[in-house]
Amino acid sequence: MTRLVALSLQLAILKILAARSDGEESVAAISRDLSVLVSGNDGWLRRQRIPSNRPRDLFGDGLVTRPLKGRWKISEAGRAYLREIENPLNDDNDIAQAAG
Repeated sequence: MTRLVALSLQLAILKILAARSDGEESVAAISRDLSVLVSGNDGWLRRQRIPSNRPRDLFGDGLVTRPLKGRWKISEAGRAYLREIENPLNDDNDIAQAAG
């Protein structure tokens, strides 16, 4: 698996978890959702914007936790990471507001 695909899969996992009301899902359900995304012919994985200076380890960087065996949950850090990626210009606005 290439590095870009691995990063795209990590981003997909974060988005899957963020779409759940409690941010938590079983690993089996995440795998099913990923297989649908990967098998789709619309190129979703290739279209994901993943900045090279962003965290790359879901668990090591604290973006996802394992609250129970076989379950993953997106953390507040994971939600913030998604907001950064999806709205990169908002970071500049937040900095300007804090400064002024």
